Amino acid sequence: MRAPGCLYDPGAHRFEDRDLSAIQRTGCIRAFANLRHLQIVANSTQSMVLLVDAVIAPELEDLVLECGAYSDRLLRYSIGNAEKICKVHLVLSSLIYFSGLSRQDRGTQALQRFLALVAPLLEFRSLQELNIDVSGGGRDLDVSDAVSNMLGAWPMLESLHISVLIVSAAVLQAAVRACPRLKHLTALRLSDSGDFTLGMPPAPASGQESENLRGALGRAKSGHPLQELRSYEPLKVAEQAHVLGIARFLCELFPHLRVEQCLGENEESKKQNWLNILEEVAKFQTDQRASMVG
Repeated sequence: MRAPGCLYDPGAHRFEDRDLSAIQRTGCIRAFANLRHLQIVANSTQSMVLLVDAVIAPELEDLVLECGAYSDRLLRYSIGNAEKICKVHLVLSSLIYFSGLSRQDRGTQALQRFLALVAPLLEFRSLQELNIDVSGGGRDLDVSDAVSNMLGAWPMLESLHISVLIVSAAVLQAAVRACPRLKHLTALRLSDSGDFTLGMPPAPASGQESENLRGALGRAKSGHPLQELRSYEPLKVAEQAHVLGIARFLCELFPHLRVEQCLGENEESKKQNWLNILEEVAKFQTDQRASMVG
């Protein structure tokens, strides 16, 4: 890799912790007039923030951030051309390895750290692809409510991958309202809270949110584009009534869901759990097509 500050100005670049020495000397790596793809690999969030803030790239479109140990000293970072960023891959680790804390406290603190690192992405209004990978005890990290609220910031989103996301009915409703272009969604698993009920969920009784949801649901019935819904740990559903409830919910909300694209790479035992639901989705889709022809 060429040293920062040289005349070479590629369309893609990768920075690592060792490049921090240039920042300490100059305060800025340099302006990259043509840089469109940037990858930063850092051992800590502190190093990551320093590197991100030091790079000036007015044409940047694709950003990959990989960071290890979390540092409470630096929580915010900024990208000068937030309106042009269309693809972000954020890799987080060691967010929730704390000694002496209960599971609940670990989850609370991890969520706070997750939100602090993701918050700057809310400025990326042109974002089309977002991939957030969290490792190191992700089961303690519940981001479903946070993601439901965040989706409104990304109206252009087409692909969303969050490795710790537990998908509830509320998350899917938020996706319909806020992300009319969303085609691919990958998460940890579906929620087991039982909030997937038979038929479409009712809209709120009044207010602008009610009108927005009714309009979005109407558009969804005529063609919300989500085609792929995958999970790392497919939910095991024992009761057939629950299977049918989830399947009908998904089918009515996402009429273009492609069953064959939703299976993913899970082991056979886990895949079967999801397959049971997808088979019912396919049946509902067949019934819908038949009723339209009739």
